[in-house]
Amino acid sequence: MNGELSIKSIDSNNYSAMAKAMGISLDNDSTSVIKLPRLKIENESIMRDSKIDGKKVKEEIMEAGSFKLSLPEDENVFYGKSVVVRIFMQRFMYKKFFMDTKKYGKSVFSDNLNVDLKDTLGTFNLGRPLGFQRDWNSLPEEVRNTIKSVKRVRALFGKINYVGKVVDSTLNEVEFEETPFIWEIDNATGFKNMGIPLTSLAKQQLIPINHNISIVTQENVMNNGNSFYTPVPTLDTTKTVDITDEDQVLFTQFREFIENYNGWVVKEWEKNVVEEDISDEDRDIVDNFVDIEMDEESK
Repeated sequence: MNGELSIKSIDSNNYSAMAKAMGISLDNDSTSVIKLPRLKIENESIMRDSKIDGKKVKEEIMEAGSFKLSLPEDENVFYGKSVVVRIFMQRFMYKKFFMDTKKYGKSVFSDNLNVDLKDTLGTFNLGRPLGFQRDWNSLPEEVRNTIKSVKRVRALFGKINYVGKVVDSTLNEVEFEETPFIWEIDNATGFKNMGIPLTSLAKQQLIPINHNISIVTQENVMNNGNSFYTPVPTLDTTKTVDITDEDQVLFTQFREFIENYNGWVVKEWEKNVVEEDISDEDRDIVDNFVDIEMDEESK
């Protein structure tokens, strides 16, 4: 198969079989949201209780900075230090964690962050001003705090495989097979780093799905002595990966995931929006932003 995505050739008739094989499930509620395995980076070592010479000790199973992939419904979790991914799609969003409810507020997915995005609070961008704020010091403290608390997110959709040792939720070493994933990257350095290979591909007019990106992590030590880890990607353009029939099906499922998710956010926005805060004219304009996004997804 050549390197171009042929949407017309996507087989959408065997969804159930493909969803089960790829670790994708449907929620049982009325929203029917597709659930995907989620990727993140663990900043702490993975430890387990062991015995050495009859004494209980903590044994390090996987060092800090490992990749954690969680399957839907907590079915299983996998850890490994290095991964290889192929990126099928990229989207952007905003999110903010609220300590009082222990939940995230989120915006719709978009192709970019250059337009105001509806969010689950009934506002836009979770209150974060649109665009880059050049004169940071002149901003009111409240605005600066909002910008700090609302994270820009680069969401990557694709297929992932581990390289080297992999352990699962039992903390025993296991074999791992390539599976779909979503990765919501909200760390500023990680956000930037994972954009580099995608920008490089775009400049070369290469399709991301055709090329592997190897990723390890790098330790960052803070002033208080604690560490956090960020991704370090390496793009391989020397080899081209052919697109399979399974990839075509998965491409459609990723699109459906985004459409369902955006539909849910819009419903939350409509439920929570304060009517007097937005005119009918402004409402129509913002509705068009989401409508355009939905239309693009359906092409």
